[in-house]
Amino acid sequence: MIIMEKISFLLADEILKKEVEQILWIYRSEQEKIDIRTEIGIIDLEHIEKQAQDMIAGGAQVIITNSGSHSILSRTITEVPILCLYSSTSDTLYTLHQVASYNTIHLLLNKNFIFNAELCSDDIKKKLKIHSSYSVDTTYHELRTIVNRIPVTSDAVLVGCTLLPQIANTPLPIMPIRPSESAILSVYQYACELISFKRQGQNWGAMISAVLENFNDGIIICDAAGKIYHINKMAKRFLKTAGNPGYLRDVLPGILEEGAGPQQLKEKIVTLAPYTLVITTSTFRVDRDQHYALNIRDVTELQHLEKHIRYKLSKTGLQAQHHFSDIKTINDGMKNIIHTAATMATYDAPVLIQGESGTGKELFAQSIHNHSPRRNGPFVVVNCAALPSDLLESELFGYVGGAFTGARKEGKAGLFELAHNGTIFLDEINSMSPNIQSKLLRVLETKEVMRIGSDYIIPLDIRVISASNADIMQAVLSGA
Repeated sequence: MIIMEKISFLLADEILKKEVEQILWIYRSEQEKIDIRTEIGIIDLEHIEKQAQDMIAGGAQVIITNSGSHSILSRTITEVPILCLYSSTSDTLYTLHQVASYNTIHLLLNKNFIFNAELCSDDIKKKLKIHSSYSVDTTYHELRTIVNRIPVTSDAVLVGCTLLPQIANTPLPIMPIRPSESAILSVYQYACELISFKRQGQNWGAMISAVLENFNDGIIICDAAGKIYHINKMAKRFLKTAGNPGYLRDVLPGILEEGAGPQQLKEKIVTLAPYTLVITTSTFRVDRDQHYALNIRDVTELQHLEKHIRYKLSKTGLQAQHHFSDIKTINDGMKNIIHTAATMATYDAPVLIQGESGTGKELFAQSIHNHSPRRNGPFVVVNCAALPSDLLESELFGYVGGAFTGARKEGKAGLFELAHNGTIFLDEINSMSPNIQSKLLRVLETKEVMRIGSDYIIPLDIRVISASNADIMQAVLSGA
């Protein structure tokens, strides 16, 4: 259901109501489109607050009212803006001119009236008695007391706000000061702008909220004290909470230390079965106040994402093309080798293939990979003889930005990393220098790799298949 926006007028009498209706009819007819409804009510002073609340319940987003009633409502109504129909000096002068025939003019003005008495004619000044002792905080009961103190004479008149006829209990004639057409129209246009700004803010707020709710990560927005302004559904799922918790300590009991702020959660690893979560924290400022955005991710999901990315990378060329069925032979010895290789493929142990150049070592390596449980992972080929020793090291292990002259600024992942969850094929491994052989041994033993220039270890899940065109055992015995 679509609820149209609405501006409500709460006015002193029927005269002002008809004037407002006429002004709005002319104004709205001149505009191409105004999709904001209006309603106009007459003030019942004894029940004015209930009238305003009923208007709000009926959809009013802004209430426009006279100066006297504005003094009352602005103290009690906080749900919507209460705008005042101010009266200017010209409005007051116009009204005073109308009552110039009286010998005494009692003028009651509160702080919502803009009036410069120096602009009055000398004739009016002589007759004028200004009662401006009451403020916007004066109740209409107190104002009635002020009016009752004014002496009643046959040649006197009472001039003031449009509510005076309802407030005053006096036989004196009363002439209300009515706001000008321009004042009415200006306040109405301002009310329309307020609603427009609110609409835009709500639209942006709804969009941002929808974006946060559809994140696959948990998101919490809070201030420096840990007061939560937003928590999305994934954060609630990870932290097993419902509703809208007030503070971080409510959703992270025992994890966030007493008195600690959200900055203490930077790079925090939290175990909340069945999840292992990593929390990262970033800061931003709103009106000079520091706020925090907490990003909560499931480590299992991160591992799955990493696997998926590596698999996508493998699809760009890191694939094995051949299978055992591609090896055509009528030789019984070769058939036995194929059978042995197929059996070895089902295990995860490293494999060494020896044979002269051109005998099909890579064909066997690809077939072993495609026959293994790692068939859906990448197949990375490294020709150890084709690369100089220094270059081979950076290609195998990768490096961080600025690790050496000529290194990429953003760094580079090594071939071992690209082979994660798959197979790396080290062709002509016998040509690898002893220095790199020792580092390769470390990878084989620990299944971990460290990029050149880095200070952290990257765990690997790889299978190593090596090929040699020389007798490896003879090379070992000769110290090569």
